[in-house]
Amino acid sequence: MEVESAGTQPAGMIAPNAKKFLERDNALEKLKRTPEGIDQKNLEEYSLIVAMKQNHKNEILRRYPQVEDRITVWNIDDPIYLPYGSDEGVFEEIKRKVMELAESI
Repeated sequence: MEVESAGTQPAGMIAPNAKKFLERDNALEKLKRTPEGIDQKNLEEYSLIVAMKQNHKNEILRRYPQVEDRITVWNIDDPIYLPYGSDEGVFEEIKRKVMELAESI
């Protein structure tokens, strides 16, 4: 299984809290140098597209309506917008959802 990441409005740099959690989980090798946007990907090549929130799905569909049947929404808040310290639960939820997805494939 190949996994990639891209945002609908990517930041200019990787969030420090994301680096912290990847380091803690011994997953720094998965970290990109800079965030990527969905416009840098060919979304039609993907069999599954995970959107964190419904508004992300809406933005994907606005740009790529042909991938509608491949999108699932996890309903997880973007940790970048949360107060410091509340990101731990979000990263644990993301990790749990990724593990569930991996086991279901």
